[in-house]
Amino acid sequence: MRRNMKSKGLLVGMLVLGIVCFASKPALAVSPLLDGLWFKLKAAVQGYVVDKGTGDIVKQNFTVPFYMGFVWNIDKYDVRLFTETAPGVWTNTYSTTKVTITYNENFLSDFQLKVYVNNDTDYIGTYHTPYIKYVFADTGGVKKATYSGTGEVYDGSFVAGASAYYGSVKITGTTVDVSKLPFTPMSPI
Repeated sequence: MRRNMKSKGLLVGMLVLGIVCFASKPALAVSPLLDGLWFKLKAAVQGYVVDKGTGDIVKQNFTVPFYMGFVWNIDKYDVRLFTETAPGVWTNTYSTTKVTITYNENFLSDFQLKVYVNNDTDYIGTYHTPYIKYVFADTGGVKKATYSGTGEVYDGSFVAGASAYYGSVKITGTTVDVSKLPFTPMSPI
């Protein structure tokens, strides 16, 4: 009985010490790790096209390559997407602002994107939560980062709005050097 009481006392003591240590840990300041980074990404989409006229539903899976760039703007990121709207023509088809949700900038919650598919009229609207994993250089800056997110396609429009698209999306990719982009980024990105 006495040994059991000592074990409980030790367990309670360790729990209190853990709470005190965790609570006293200083919060890390948000540093703009994504500032100036460009990602070469691929959206793998699975779902269904719904013909608005006939109601016919057809399964359609496809992938869309695109680039996404981040610029720190006071307390949030300005985000730009470039998609290939014609062979060899990359266009800034979507811009938004976003805030990371953790002090180490690994997650973006409910990230809404509008990704254009092969032109500047057909698109999918997505909500996803990406995980961004960083590799740091000896200097402390970001050497490279990977992007992996899954979510839903909540909206989409094809063939001049005659059909809608619904399904799921997985977006993956890695950082790319600005000098290797197939377009010249617009200011401020």
